[in-house]
Amino acid sequence: GGRPAPANAEEAYELAAPGSPVVLEWKSPELTLRLRCLRTTGGITDTLGIDPKARPRGKALETGINTRRKAAEEFLTKDGADPLCPGFALVEIDRRQDFAHRLDDPKYALRLGCADAGVLTQFALVPKKAKGHNTEKNLLHRVHSGWEDALRQYGVRVLPEHTLGEALPEDLRYVATYMVKRRKDGPTRLPRHTPVAVMVTPLAPGSGLAAVAGWDERTGRWIPYPRFLLGLVKTAEIPEVSEPAGADTAPVSEASAFVPRQRSKYRIWHQNMDQQRKATARYLQKMIRSLRGRPTVLLTHSQNSRLHWPWLQDGQTERDLIKTGHAQPVGLDPDLRLVRVRTAVGRETPQWWGNAAPGEVNGLPQGLWTEDEDAIRSSGRIFYSTTPKAGTFRDSAVEADKIAPRPLRQGPNKGKPTIDTHIPAWNPGLVEIAVLGCHLNAGDSPEALALAVHQLRQAPDYLDALSLPLPLHLASLAQHYVLPTVAEGEDESVEEPAADKTESTVDGQRVVAALGLITEEADTEPADVDPEYAEDPGLAQAPEDEQLALFS
Repeated sequence: GGRPAPANAEEAYELAAPGSPVVLEWKSPELTLRLRCLRTTGGITDTLGIDPKARPRGKALETGINTRRKAAEEFLTKDGADPLCPGFALVEIDRRQDFAHRLDDPKYALRLGCADAGVLTQFALVPKKAKGHNTEKNLLHRVHSGWEDALRQYGVRVLPEHTLGEALPEDLRYVATYMVKRRKDGPTRLPRHTPVAVMVTPLAPGSGLAAVAGWDERTGRWIPYPRFLLGLVKTAEIPEVSEPAGADTAPVSEASAFVPRQRSKYRIWHQNMDQQRKATARYLQKMIRSLRGRPTVLLTHSQNSRLHWPWLQDGQTERDLIKTGHAQPVGLDPDLRLVRVRTAVGRETPQWWGNAAPGEVNGLPQGLWTEDEDAIRSSGRIFYSTTPKAGTFRDSAVEADKIAPRPLRQGPNKGKPTIDTHIPAWNPGLVEIAVLGCHLNAGDSPEALALAVHQLRQAPDYLDALSLPLPLHLASLAQHYVLPTVAEGEDESVEEPAADKTESTVDGQRVVAALGLITEEADTEPADVDPEYAEDPGLAQAPEDEQLALFS
C-alpha cells in the first residue's frame, strides 16, 4: 500500500524528505513491513570534503566523520527514527573509487550516524555505467543482497540443525566468540581490539527457528542481535584521556593554569599485550559465567583469537580444561563444551586432501573427516570439515590448469586438449575442528560435536557453504559496527530518561526469560584499553644486546 500513482511517482520520490516520505506497506498475519523512501538531502552521502594535505590528517578525518555522523543522525531523527525500536536503512552511495581519495568516503560516518539514531545500515552502489564499470546490470542482485543482509542484521537466520538426535544434549545452544581487530589504517584511522560474542539458541526443534543475541559487556546481559550491533558503536569509542597528574613538575604560571584539558596523543592509550589479554580475560570470564544452566558449545577461531586468549594455542591448551586468565586451568562447567575452529589462513591446514589411487585424479571430497586411527599422535579430538564447490565455480575442474593445456576426461570431447585460462579457479579450504573440551564421562561424543559444528556451515539462508560455522560467521560480521571514534567528554553525555531505561530493561528481561540466561550486574571497574598496536607482538620492547648478535 501507499505506492504513488505511476503518473506522478517520479515527482513523489523526488519530493520525499524526512517527515514526508513515500511509504510502501506490506501486511501479513505475522508482520507489517513499512518501507519509507527518502532522498538523501543535505549532501549526507556526498564526499566528506577532507583536504588530503590537512595536518594532522587524523584530526581532519575525525572532524569530518563527526560532522557527517551528526547530520545523518538528525536526518533520521526528523523522520521518526527511535533508538528503542531498531530500524534498517538501505543507502545508495557512490563507490569508493568515485571519491577524491580514501578519506573522503562517507560510508563509515553514515553507519555511525545511523547507529546513533537506532538504525542498522547496508549500502548499495548508485546505478552507474561508465568505462570499465557498470552497476546497472546487477542492480537487482545487489538490492536483493542488501535486503537479505537486513534480515541477517535483525537476527533472522535459519539455524542448520544437527541430525544426531540423542547423541547430543537436548536444547543445545551455540555461542561464538570473536576478536575484532581494527588497525591504524582502518576506516576511522584509530586502532581498537574488541572481543564480541554471539549466541544462537534453537527455539523449536525441527523448525530452524533460532534466537540470535549478543553479549553486552556494559550491562552483563545477552541482548537481541540488532541492539547488540548498534551498541558496538559505543563499545568501540576511545575514552578522552587527560595527562596524568604530576607528569610535569615545572612551576605553573597563573596564565597557564587555566589552559583547558588537552586530549592525549593516542599512543598514550596504547597498552601492551599483557594488558590487552587481561581485558579479554575479564570479558571471557563474565561471558562464560552467564552460560551456566543450559548445554552450550563455545566456538572459537584459532587464528583470530589465540593472540589474546593464549589458551587456544596448540602448546597451551589441555584436554577438557579451560583457562581464561592467570589462574590455573580448571574443568569445564557441566553444561559447557569448548570447540576451536582453524581455517586455511596462513596455510595452517593442508591445502590438498582426497588422495586418489595410483593413476587416478586427486579429488576434493566433501564431508567430515577424522584422524587416521593408526596415526602416531591421534587424539580423537581433531576433525576436518570440507564443503561442496561453490556455485559460482561450477565450471572449475579439479585438474584445472591456466598455464598448459590438459586433456578432457569426460563428455563428448573426451581426450581433446583444453585450457582453463578463462574459468575462475576453485580454491577450497580445509577447516579443522578441534574439540578441546567436553564431558566424556557424561556421554559426550567428540565426533558428534564436530559433526554438529560441520553442519553449522550448511546454513539454508546462503547459496553456498560458509567458511565458518554460522554463529562464528555472525560474530565476525559484527566488526562492521566496531568503528573506533574518540568519545565525547563526560560533561557532554546525557542521561537517558527513566522511561526509556525501564522499557529497555523490560525488553532485556524478555530475552533473558526466552533464552534461559544467567545475568549479572555490570562491572563498574573501567575496562582496560584494548587497541591495535603499532608493532608486531613481542616487538613492543627493544631486543637485548645479546639478542642482536643473533641477527648480525
